Amino acid sequence: TPLLSLIRDVLSYASDANEAEFAIRKGYIELNGKVEKDPKQAVGYGDILHIIPNDEYFAVKVDKQGSIALEKADKNAKRIGKIVRKYMGKKGKQYIQLHDGSVFEAPEGAKVNDSVVIGNGKPEKVIKLEVGTTCTVYKGRHTS
Repeated sequence: TPLLSLIRDVLSYASDANEAEFAIRKGYIELNGKVEKDPKQAVGYGDILHIIPNDEYFAVKVDKQGSIALEKADKNAKRIGKIVRKYMGKKGKQYIQLHDGSVFEAPEGAKVNDSVVIGNGKPEKVIKLEVGTTCTVYKGRHTS
């Protein structure tokens, strides 16, 4: 979902696209801890949205119908990302790429298909994909 649509339609902070675009381009919106000035920036599952003037935080979740839903969050909200790629960078450092395209230095023991908890702009904890681990399926045949 584009950021502009989220601000205008879901949160109703703007009455039309021009107002929403103005607020975004002025730098009033943070996405995952970084000021976002592109109204077409995709917002997806697990992202943390911060409305700077109101000091409100929202976590992007998926409801039972599979559509985007926003939940109020606090300032210290963490997000979870699935590891889709692990590779070796320069000077032998290992990096992980998450489902949303973000890249971090690999924490100890992280493997593809595991998940990481991200807080303060870096991975804090690895959640292993094992039998019995609770997960959320938000795309595909087994969505419920």
